[in-house]
Amino acid sequence: MKIRASIPWFASMAFALSACGTPTSPAPAPGPEGTGHGLPAVVFPSPTSSPEPVPTATPYPEAPFLDIPNVILETEWGGSSVDWSPDGRTLAAGSQAVVALWQMPGGGFIRNLWGFDGYVWALAFSPDGKLLAAAGMDNPISVFYTYSWTKMAALEGHTNYATQLAWSGDSARLASMAYDDTIRLWDVASGECLLVITPEARPLGMALSPDGSLLALGLLDGTVSLLDASNGGTLRALQGHADRVNGVSFSPDGSLLASRSLDDMLTLWDTETWQPIHSLEFVPGPALALDWSPDGRFLAGATLSHTGVLEAASGRWLFKIRDSSVHGVAWSPDGLSLAGGDNTGARVWEVGPFLP
Repeated sequence: MKIRASIPWFASMAFALSACGTPTSPAPAPGPEGTGHGLPAVVFPSPTSSPEPVPTATPYPEAPFLDIPNVILETEWGGSSVDWSPDGRTLAAGSQAVVALWQMPGGGFIRNLWGFDGYVWALAFSPDGKLLAAAGMDNPISVFYTYSWTKMAALEGHTNYATQLAWSGDSARLASMAYDDTIRLWDVASGECLLVITPEARPLGMALSPDGSLLALGLLDGTVSLLDASNGGTLRALQGHADRVNGVSFSPDGSLLASRSLDDMLTLWDTETWQPIHSLEFVPGPALALDWSPDGRFLAGATLSHTGVLEAASGRWLFKIRDSSVHGVAWSPDGLSLAGGDNTGARVWEVGPFLP
């Protein structure tokens, strides 16, 4: 995601919350018994008191570059965000003022969804496949019915455009993170904003757990903050990165959380113990996207230079894809292909034969 500086940032973990209007007051501290999510209401110990992360078997610089067969799906203005429909039959790519849709496999063009201002930086199909949420540089978040591609709702409230979107597993709620430095949770059917969260350290990455109970935020102060998604209360702070955290992503079964920092490290956290199980060297510079394979075995990381694929269990970087500088990355539902948005539109790599 892009990072813009406009307000002071603070290192504390206090959050201002409101039902939907302008955030005004700090959230009350959780009680000593936690919040019912299996997470005590305490700050996670510093890395000096935590077990040493398991070393990686293959450091990122040593992972081979591979020339992987790919298909280019062109748009007039290039691509940014990408996502697959849950049945794998549609690929969406955000571009300048438009979302392009292709039939997969094969890449037959379906149609364009118009009506956006500037680039569409975030796309997300609902888990049930019935809706597609898209955020352009105009502030409302557009939600489309996928059976007709007509607009179902415009979610209004952010004062700057949204850069990340995440659905709850039941397809009822949508989380959005925007350049106004807020995270909002929406009831999509009614269009109601349920919650506004304003971290005092700028949020740079966001992920919603598969069961919808936890919200993970990567913050400018180098912290990964875990929040109760029902009320925005802070549950835990994961500390260990030495620079801003600009990417977080839960594995499909919720057992792992990946965090990526400008300290050029990628950390995998066990979500039962919140201990780091791997701390891995990654390519220098910002991670533009992280996405897990549907079976949770592999994690793809997109950067300004290329895309790498990690085997989660071993902490082994398997390979880097040559000529794969993309702004977004998404696994196909069958786990055999990777899509990315680049300056041509969308590109699809057939990675299945190269996976163990």
